[in-house]
Amino acid sequence: MSEHVRARQPADDAGDRPAATAQQLAVANEALATSNEELSVTNAELDATIDQLTDSNRHLARANADLKAANAEIRAHAAELHLSQQALRQLNRQLETRVRERTGQLQAALREAEQQRATIAAVFDQTPAAVCLLRGPELRMEYVNHSYQALYPGRALRGRPLAEALPETDTQGFLALLHQVYATGLPYHGQEMPLVDEGPHGPRTRFFDFTYQAFREQGAVVGVAVCAFDVSEQVRVREQVAVAIFRGPRYVIEPGQPRRVCHLGPHGRAGAGQAAF
Repeated sequence: MSEHVRARQPADDAGDRPAATAQQLAVANEALATSNEELSVTNAELDATIDQLTDSNRHLARANADLKAANAEIRAHAAELHLSQQALRQLNRQLETRVRERTGQLQAALREAEQQRATIAAVFDQTPAAVCLLRGPELRMEYVNHSYQALYPGRALRGRPLAEALPETDTQGFLALLHQVYATGLPYHGQEMPLVDEGPHGPRTRFFDFTYQAFREQGAVVGVAVCAFDVSEQVRVREQVAVAIFRGPRYVIEPGQPRRVCHLGPHGRAGAGQAAF
């Protein structure tokens, strides 16, 4: 190759280079435009995401604030509940102490009442008077002592209405008197009142001094207490000595029963220390 040819060849290569560069630049610009468009879309999406994230952060902040307020309220309620539980425990301890004290007092009172009841029952059971407690408008025989039961051997009395256990008290008017005492609360006293009942050997007449006394609970009449003495023997003795004979200037009395004699005083009355009929 000649020097002239070699001199022209670089020049030809330099003439083709601007065209290639422009084409490359166009391609690069097109790629850059595409990238810018994609970047714009990405930036828009990022802005939307940022807006959503900002909105979520606001909601989260409000939720956190609500949660803090709720936690504060819960802590306040928990503190109040703790104080209430402490007060309740203290009240329970006080109540348990009072219940124990009251239970002890009640048990002591019950023991004392039972002892008093047993003492009263023992006294009633030992007294010669016939004692009976009738409760309620049906006059149920709540209690009878030994002397009262001895008047009616073989009869079941306790726990039964009087009219059922002793029907003769109804037919002879005693039941009406008891109902009167129960209704009015006023006592009734009977002296040498006859009562005919069925004895071991057939009908018998006995005489009683008695008192019907209403008893109350909380101010209201709830029953009638009966206290009676069998005075049949003294009535019969008095009937036996009712006939007397006056003898001599001193008017000596000879009763129908010669075992008992007494002298009248100067004025027709029994003298001091002398028996009178």
